[in-house]
Amino acid sequence: MTDLHARCAELRLDAALEGLARVFRGATAHPEESNCECHWGSAEQLALLKVPGVKLDPDLLRLTWQAPDWSDHGSVLRRILPQLACAVVDSRSESFKYRDEIGVSLARGRWQEWPREQAAAVWEFLHAIWAHSLVNSDAVDDGGVGAVFGDGGGEAGGVVGDRAHVEVLGGQQQFQP
Repeated sequence: MTDLHARCAELRLDAALEGLARVFRGATAHPEESNCECHWGSAEQLALLKVPGVKLDPDLLRLTWQAPDWSDHGSVLRRILPQLACAVVDSRSESFKYRDEIGVSLARGRWQEWPREQAAAVWEFLHAIWAHSLVNSDAVDDGGVGAVFGDGGGEAGGVVGDRAHVEVLGGQQQFQP
């Protein structure tokens, strides 16, 4: 791959991250959301998920996306997704090594069923990170984003999923539910 390919992939990924931040700005967990203090965190930490834009520390971010027992996993993911996506692309972050598990969490959140603009932003991010990983060897670990795109088997397979298809418009792929 050329430097031009790498730069284009980097620009696409940056735009996808900006798109997530724009689309999910103001998102919060459901007001009635709760979780067990002994397995997840304190009432004060839970309150952070109900306030938009508050940055979570890396441990709390990980505990949040890993917890399988949210009553509305999708709303919790929408609240943390801009921060989580930035962490996933940063090879120095704690979340980088959990990319395959984060793919499972996205599948659990059924992002393809979210409102169109939100699903499209996630779709573009997943494709941008995939394209970036293909031209940037530093962006991939053992397994990496392959689990996010999967072959349709297992819980993570199909995060990009069978419910979506791609339409090519003016040379750009567009998400279509």
